Amino acid sequence: MGGTKYLKMPTDFFENEAIDFLLSQKQGTKYVTLYIMLCLKSLNTNGKLVCQVGEMLIPYNVEWIQKDCKYFSKNTIKSVLELFKKLGLIRQEDEETLQLQYYLKNTMERGEKSGRSKMD
Repeated sequence: MGGTKYLKMPTDFFENEAIDFLLSQKQGTKYVTLYIMLCLKSLNTNGKLVCQVGEMLIPYNVEWIQKDCKYFSKNTIKSVLELFKKLGLIRQEDEETLQLQYYLKNTMERGEKSGRSKMD
């Protein structure tokens, strides 16, 4: 395992329209908790929901997310991933890989503020 990494969240995270919408749902706090867990899982892969094993990047699937985020059922994960896509919180990068958009957006904004691109 690598060193400690931090997820830097903006102070207005809970004021984001998508996050506010999620919180208004019956299971909203669970959805936001899962989203934050996925952000943490993707810290080492620039917001991609993949596991790095050696030089291989293996995309997370519902079963793997459920194993790692054990507090959520597979059905909840399936439905909330689709909701995250509709809200623009994640996007399908390729056939198997999901990219967290909120994470990507904030990474790019931090790079622009510091005068260099972190996405290069």
